[in-house]
Amino acid sequence: MKQKKILLAVLLLGLALGVVGCKTTMVGEDLKTQATYSMGTLSAAMPYAIETVFRAAQKSMADLELKTSVASKDSLAGKIIARDSADKKISIELKSVAPNSTGVKIRAGALGDETKSKMIYNKIKENLL
Repeated sequence: MKQKKILLAVLLLGLALGVVGCKTTMVGEDLKTQATYSMGTLSAAMPYAIETVFRAAQKSMADLELKTSVASKDSLAGKIIARDSADKKISIELKSVAPNSTGVKIRAGALGDETKSKMIYNKIKENLL
């Protein structure tokens, strides 16, 4: 009986890791922005300065009614941590790549939530316009 439980736990863990390992790539309508969702994190490069992306990300958190607990930035990097209504952690990490280029990483929940990550990413893009 114990062996069956252990086998079931190993199979469920393998399934969970397999689902999280999927990779999705999205290309924006402008063909300039591209985002990749892999291993629970959405990564993108945005053709804007870090200050501009940081403000858009902060506004996106407010627009989506996510409660921000941390919002810090310098000229090289930034981080926003928020919680959704289910108290799941949402993190946005920004990294200045060049004066007008910022790397963005979005993770929703411990294992990642692709749908939420894409919604946040799209809201940031919308707030950049």
